[in-house]
Amino acid sequence: MAAGDVTVDVTVPSSQSCYYFDGVDDYITIGNEGSFDFPNDHPLAISLWINPRVVDNNDGMICNDVSGGDPRFSIYLLASGYVRCTIGNGASNENFTSSAFAVAANTWSHIVVSLEPSTFKMWVNNVSQVDTARAIEMVANATTWKIGMCFNHSDYCFPGLIRDVRIYRRALTSEEVTKLYNNKEVNSFQLGGHWKLNGDATDSSPFNHTGSVSGAVPITISKEIYDVVHASRVGATDKYLAITLNSGVINCNINET
Repeated sequence: MAAGDVTVDVTVPSSQSCYYFDGVDDYITIGNEGSFDFPNDHPLAISLWINPRVVDNNDGMICNDVSGGDPRFSIYLLASGYVRCTIGNGASNENFTSSAFAVAANTWSHIVVSLEPSTFKMWVNNVSQVDTARAIEMVANATTWKIGMCFNHSDYCFPGLIRDVRIYRRALTSEEVTKLYNNKEVNSFQLGGHWKLNGDATDSSPFNHTGSVSGAVPITISKEIYDVVHASRVGATDKYLAITLNSGVINCNINET
């Protein structure tokens, strides 16, 4: 973990527990258990919140890929800020990219991808981005799932904050996506794993697939700091919360822009 400042948008969501990924070699391994194996194009949905420190090409959010350039399933950012999901079967792959919304740096964004046999859907901040047919049958059980990486490659790690990662063994409806965007719970039916990332990498689903953390640092912003910074954003002078990592110690300061 390298030292440096992280500017955090503290206006949303109200829960401020998350993990910080340095964009170099930080990730969380969440395993390859039966509850999130997806053979024969099994339905799948993933929901997570991200807050990138910078927006760069191939900033990986989550993946289930074979090492050596064999993509099976990855969600990541492009340099444009658009969200892309790559699906593969070991022989070929296809890409799906958000069409009308670019993720901004230092801002929380909610990403949802939902697959059924032959269809693909994506939402960014509760706005539908992709709703289309797909040709390739996904084989996303090739290796372990990792949060904060794409293509199972350390060159494609996420630089910033991630929280509330969910893997469902079913598709999600637009109504459920709206609930998740508004931090409300949805039916836990076929929930394969849920990593809130609120201080540790525990899986709060019934399967209890606790993640193994490699470098990423848990961060909790107190309600008191949240209220102070949130109130200070009203007016001509904006302020932000700077989280500085020095020798593993997290220092929080309120700075003016």
